[in-house]
Amino acid sequence: MFAHVTRACQGVTFHTVDIARQFMAKAKTAAGLTVKVEVLGGFYVKGKKVAADFLANMSIVFDVHLPRWNYRAVPANG
Repeated sequence: MFAHVTRACQGVTFHTVDIARQFMAKAKTAAGLTVKVEVLGGFYVKGKKVAADFLANMSIVFDVHLPRWNYRAVPANG
């Protein structure tokens, strides 16, 4: 379903969580599968530490447009 959700949200800037939820909920397949969207109300713990060797072995690449929200960890040797 990820490809269908991506397509439903293509070109949309999410200014609020509700906008993201609305567009994701519109996704469906040709076979009729639909998406149920549930927003989790929890919070991530700020300042949580990673494994000691994680940063030594991984490179963090931040997104150009939304660097505070989108990033990926890429192996340093690959």
